[in-house]
Amino acid sequence: MRNLRAIEETAGAVVDEFDSTIALVDELRREQAALELVLFRLTKEPELLDPGAVIRDLETASASLQDIIGRIDAVEASGFSQELQEATHRFTAEVRQALDTRGISTATFQTLFEQHQKVAAIVWQVMRLVGARAQAAEQALKLRSERLFRQTSALLGTCLVLALLSATLTLRLSSGLLQRMETQRAELNRISWQMLHNYEVAARRLSHELHDELGQILTAIKVNLVTGTNQPEERSGRIADAIKLVEEAVAHVREISQLLHPPILDDFGLPAALRWLADRFQERTGVRVEVETNLERRLSEETETHLFRIAQEALTNVSRHAQATRVRLQLQEDGSRLRLIIEDNGRGLPEPLPSDRGMGLVAMRARARTLGGSFRLVSRPGQGARVEVEAPLDMQNHGTGKEDPSPAGG
Repeated sequence: MRNLRAIEETAGAVVDEFDSTIALVDELRREQAALELVLFRLTKEPELLDPGAVIRDLETASASLQDIIGRIDAVEASGFSQELQEATHRFTAEVRQALDTRGISTATFQTLFEQHQKVAAIVWQVMRLVGARAQAAEQALKLRSERLFRQTSALLGTCLVLALLSATLTLRLSSGLLQRMETQRAELNRISWQMLHNYEVAARRLSHELHDELGQILTAIKVNLVTGTNQPEERSGRIADAIKLVEEAVAHVREISQLLHPPILDDFGLPAALRWLADRFQERTGVRVEVETNLERRLSEETETHLFRIAQEALTNVSRHAQATRVRLQLQEDGSRLRLIIEDNGRGLPEPLPSDRGMGLVAMRARARTLGGSFRLVSRPGQGARVEVEAPLDMQNHGTGKEDPSPAGG
């Protein structure tokens, strides 16, 4: 904007300079023409001249020339003013002498002509000076305009490049964001499906346990009680068998309860629940599990539930796929962070992952995100697998968390 204003000002100055130049040139030409007219009349018809009028015309022309040069604001014009004053003075003196004699000799005419030529030469130089100044101003305007054009072109080019870069970056970010949203949407759909599937599996398993196990036990207890009532001689044996069946029913109820949600997690906290989970896993699979923890405080119910389910899902994957002989389970408190690690010495994960294993990983990752933490899986074929979950240490009052959305382990 400053360059544009400067060019506008320069253009205005150039226009004014041209106008002034034209005016000055016109005035110089008029005054020079007046001197030429005096010279012409002196040489052609001196007897008809009025000496006083001629002198006045010469003095007026001389003063006008001095005024014109004085209006030229240039150092170069200062010398011309003195030369013009001397030349017009000599020309006027020669004209006075010619008027006094009422005749012009050849020598006098030659002198008058030479003085007039000097005056004309000075006027011509002044005109050249004025024209040169106007041309210099025009050239300065041209150079400034060219420089502004180059700067503007560079600025426009830079703006265009920046616009293209911004558009490209925006497209890439938008594309990446859309891909992430699509991935998260797909994961959410898979998690929703997995939750429904887990509920169905849990409900079906609970139904089978109630029908096949508890139903049969209760039926057997009823038969024993009826037989003992009708046949007194068999009462003691029937009662002993009924007591045994009741004990089995209590064990089955406890197992179903632990399947839905282990009471030890609510009663004793996450470290105790993880040790119980490891013992159960070792009894069921024969795989040795080492539990290490330095956590000695209770966490929020939501945090304990999610971390327990992650460990449960990781051990389920080990038992189904890893062919491991040893598992290490770590729960470490590190400042304001909590780290859960489940590591095995099995065969590692194949690439790509089967869909059934991928669902378990998606569920674990979703639980870690729910806690505001991170989920990481490290595995190499033949070198086992390592699940790492890191979450903020949440020490809210136990019992205020949300209900576990997935009661059955994967």
